[in-house]
Amino acid sequence: MTQKTETTGVLIIHNDSSLLAKTLSSARKLVDRLVVVDGAYEWVAPFCKMNGEEEDRSSDDLLKILDDFGMPYTYHTGVWQNETHKRQASLEFVETDRVMLIDSDEIYNVEDATLQAFWESGKVMGSLEAPLFLHDNVVTWHKAAQAYPLKPVFLNMAGQDVETVVASLWLLLPDSEKGKIVDRSLIERKPLGIFYHLSMFRTQNNPYRRSRFYNLLSMRVGKRIGLDINQDFSSDAEFTELVKQSNRVALDNMFNFHRLAAGFPQKKDNQDLVTIDIENPEHKAVVEEAYADMLADQKARAEALFGQRVEVFNGRGIFLDLTAFADGTHKGLKINHDEGTRVRIKWHVDCGTERFEIAAETGDFPDLSQYEGVKRLLIEIAAFAQGTDTVFVGFSLE
Repeated sequence: MTQKTETTGVLIIHNDSSLLAKTLSSARKLVDRLVVVDGAYEWVAPFCKMNGEEEDRSSDDLLKILDDFGMPYTYHTGVWQNETHKRQASLEFVETDRVMLIDSDEIYNVEDATLQAFWESGKVMGSLEAPLFLHDNVVTWHKAAQAYPLKPVFLNMAGQDVETVVASLWLLLPDSEKGKIVDRSLIERKPLGIFYHLSMFRTQNNPYRRSRFYNLLSMRVGKRIGLDINQDFSSDAEFTELVKQSNRVALDNMFNFHRLAAGFPQKKDNQDLVTIDIENPEHKAVVEEAYADMLADQKARAEALFGQRVEVFNGRGIFLDLTAFADGTHKGLKINHDEGTRVRIKWHVDCGTERFEIAAETGDFPDLSQYEGVKRLLIEIAAFAQGTDTVFVGFSLE
């Protein structure tokens, strides 16, 4: 590789640009050029096609955002075998030794001197702190998974094997796709800075796509589909065929109203939780704007649902953000369902660094006066009926 003192930002993406302008703005001083690799993975592509999306390139504002950003970039498209394949290809497109891995939902806070010291250290991988997001309006708590406290972001590719470096990244992969990682002595253990993860602040249709991706990924890694089809599988081809056999409407609704689409971050077991004042005024403004946009998007999603009859998988919970409606104007959410169907309701009251769960028999709003600093109010609904794979529920405000 040439251009040893320049840094290439590598962005792999597919229809996920609602936060990208904010991300690129925060990375401007850290990179000199961009390599953008667009397109779906082979095991996701059939579901993109089912929804009228191009599999090999984004149909959102990606190219306009890149052009408006004004930094030199190369643009590569395709349908990629898996994440490992796409990551390897992205690094092979790079012509500099120094690389920054950019995600479309992160805001970076890195001091120039600290980063320069890493580049001069001879180490291969440098990471940033990856706590659960740390603004005072952000909600928390989810105890069902593990997370890494650091995330590799900067790579010194001089003399390095691309496959080995990719195998060392923070990827959720089946065992068959894991490989040998770089020598641990070449990994910088001290974080070079921190990033603010705006993962759950997506708007437009990106919450749906994110939920679709991670639900499918979870099934792919676990080698089991547990929807209306409960079956193990052994290959990606078998996996995609089985999922396509599931009830299409209920599948789409699961993606639309799954936990990830509800728009609240989740603290994982070994993940630090910190509330930090964002010293950089520009970063603070970005975060507050993204959060406000997300709340408005969730309100619009709920309003569009009122009066509709929704088909969902039997017993599988869906989530609605009702923050915008809990202002005293309405009594709550009326939940309609067929005779013989029973409904389980749980409210999630988020107060910054605390979350409270309230089981309920009706959709009446809980008394929020007993909680200090309420930021969000979400309802979780699961509908059950015997002898059927899917059930129907409807919603209206009271």
